[in-house]
Amino acid sequence: MSGHTQDLDRFSNPSKTADDIVLGLSLIEREGKVSPELLKEGIEFCDYLMNLLEEVRTPSSQKEQWISLTVRDKDAIKESMINIDDTISKLKNAKECLNKVIESSSSLTPEQIRNIQEILVNVTMPIWRKRTAEFREKKLKRGLIIDG
Repeated sequence: MSGHTQDLDRFSNPSKTADDIVLGLSLIEREGKVSPELLKEGIEFCDYLMNLLEEVRTPSSQKEQWISLTVRDKDAIKESMINIDDTISKLKNAKECLNKVIESSSSLTPEQIRNIQEILVNVTMPIWRKRTAEFREKKLKRGLIIDG
């Protein structure tokens, strides 16, 4: 199994985790205080996303697909046609920046903060869209009306 499967419960909703980190970074940008735990979670989340992207890059066997709980997320990333190598390098940079912020909250420029926020949103947006579409399809199949 891959190294990130132990974090599946922790990052079962990647979009929410990314939103929390983005909001925390916005607070830092406005010179507010953010808990180091949130920043450490951001670093671990970057690792999770990099592992997920690595799995997308390497073909997996049918047996692994049945075991992995992140097959839908990998499919969403494949369908979004994200440049995997570029995204992984941006996530590595974001991880390094988050490490700097833990040491000193004033160590990042607003541009660096926006870059971290952008990469987290760009990677998790396809996952969010796919999960939302699946949710709506399930509701439609059940005959329930969906507003919005």
